[in-house]
Amino acid sequence: MILGSLTFLSHLLMNRALSLHRVLFLLPFGAVRPAISAFLGWYFFKEPWPSIWMWGGSAAMIIAIVLLSKER
Repeated sequence: MILGSLTFLSHLLMNRALSLHRVLFLLPFGAVRPAISAFLGWYFFKEPWPSIWMWGGSAAMIIAIVLLSKER
């Protein structure tokens, strides 16, 4: 029940954000989602800490997005 409510709220907030800003501005924030999900899973649900490969991949995606966004 809680997961469904949070998912519903997430979709509402994403729709609101898309109505207020350009899509090209908002989409890079999606690359941060795996890192945030891993941290929240570890913190709240005591899942194992993600491997260095997950953090390295997330860092590579974030750096690439920052570099690509600075070119425009």
